[in-house]
Amino acid sequence: MNNNSNKTLNYFISYATEDREIANFISNLLKKSLGVKKANEPFIKIFKDYDSLRIGYDEGYKKEIQERLRNTDRLIIIYTGQQKSSHGYTGWEVGYYDNEVEHHKTRKTESKKVVFHTTDKPPKVLEEIQALNIGISKEQLKESPENFKNRIQENLYENPIRSFLQDERIVLQEDIFNKLTTTDINECTFDTILDEIITNLYVEIHEHLRKKTFVVYPAQKQFIIKAKKQDIEKNNNTLPDNAIIVVPEGDISSALTIFGNINCISGDGIRWGSFKRDIMPSINAAFWMAAINNTIASVISSSNSIVDDQRVVSADGENIYRIILSRYITYFDDTYEFHIYFVKLYRSLQYGDDKTTKLLAAIQILSRFRFLFLEEASEFNPRVISANLLNITDIQFADIKNNRYQIFEELIRELDLFIMLSKDAKLEKLTDWISIVDNASLLVEMLEKWRILESSLRSSINTLLVSRLNNNDIDVTTYIEKILLDLKQMINTINPYNALFLIKATKKLNNIVDNDFQKLLKEDPISYERFISKDND
Repeated sequence: MNNNSNKTLNYFISYATEDREIANFISNLLKKSLGVKKANEPFIKIFKDYDSLRIGYDEGYKKEIQERLRNTDRLIIIYTGQQKSSHGYTGWEVGYYDNEVEHHKTRKTESKKVVFHTTDKPPKVLEEIQALNIGISKEQLKESPENFKNRIQENLYENPIRSFLQDERIVLQEDIFNKLTTTDINECTFDTILDEIITNLYVEIHEHLRKKTFVVYPAQKQFIIKAKKQDIEKNNNTLPDNAIIVVPEGDISSALTIFGNINCISGDGIRWGSFKRDIMPSINAAFWMAAINNTIASVISSSNSIVDDQRVVSADGENIYRIILSRYITYFDDTYEFHIYFVKLYRSLQYGDDKTTKLLAAIQILSRFRFLFLEEASEFNPRVISANLLNITDIQFADIKNNRYQIFEELIRELDLFIMLSKDAKLEKLTDWISIVDNASLLVEMLEKWRILESSLRSSINTLLVSRLNNNDIDVTTYIEKILLDLKQMINTINPYNALFLIKATKKLNNIVDNDFQKLLKEDPISYERFISKDND
């Protein structure tokens, strides 16, 4: 790691965007405590990874960061628990700096990493480096600025920040001042007294935090997946069993609870292989794994566009979550890191009279089934799927083979959506439908057939997806034909029930609306005369 000059000590401040104010406080602390009187040029240089950058982004941004880190003597990390929008507090900058230090050991002074943190303790990955606590408790925030300042001044002698700055002054004197030839060493004295500077730092942070409102929001369902590039590639661009799922600190299971009982959780996370074993008893296991893998594959494979519409139904069947990939990080050692959020889909509120609300929801569900499966242009019509996947040349099949499972994953999501729509409309029980279709025996008959047919279809698709995830050598064409056969049987069986129930539901809604209209005509026929004549036309 070669420095630009033997006359400077270079600092790099790494911080989250949300912590910019605190980064400014730390930068001012360094400038004031290590600033030298009568110096023709500064003996320290400070780089803040956002504010100090020239205009530019992407590769230019990354190259400048790399250049700065190569010339860095002190990596200052600010940790307040905030997530950094570009790459996380333990991300690329720390890894790249460690790599540079390891491979370039000839230096004018020993390199150092220091973390300034406001939490009770720094994150695990930073525990082994020098940690300086600048945290202020809620009780201290309630104090007046004057009382707080007095408290800080009483305990300055043993303050670790004071010791750190004293050590830095010694490094400047021994490694830089004593090697000067053009500047009078006796004039190289520091500007200010450390106690005053440190007190001001705490007062600034105290004032800054007192302006914030402390609000606790419900925890986002999130986890981070880490895996080596070569392991993902060997596994056909899907997660290998040794990939690690890590949940945010203090939130050990919120995202994982979507998938039921996960037994192998620890502070260090859970391996993807263990996660798969824990969820395998669920009929939804293959679809959960496929949705996560599809989200990841879409950003690491140049042939695919980013997938942002993957959805999973929770193990309890109560909610559907959309999978959002918020960050995708590549580390210097070819480790991939994927930050994934599970966002609960909006559940529509029900308005109006309960009878008409349920009736309209029933028409929506029945119509949706018709549009998805029964019409000739329907995407999930077996003839359409067959034409897309089976009746094609070998060359065409080679072009789309990576996407041949997508239609079945989408089919399962649509079946899950039927369940959620029924729950939202309070139409999940048999008794809720009887008043709509007016034929209890036909309804019971249809539901019994539906459960058997849907279960068989789900099982066939699940088998295909599990074989794909486990890279089993199976006859894909045979499995697809079995799925299409199940789907065709389901459609042919349910079609007459769907048609009859849809006719009955629409007639009921039509009768309700017609009765309301006739009531309006009786109350004020003159005002509605034009509607009557138009209707007769």
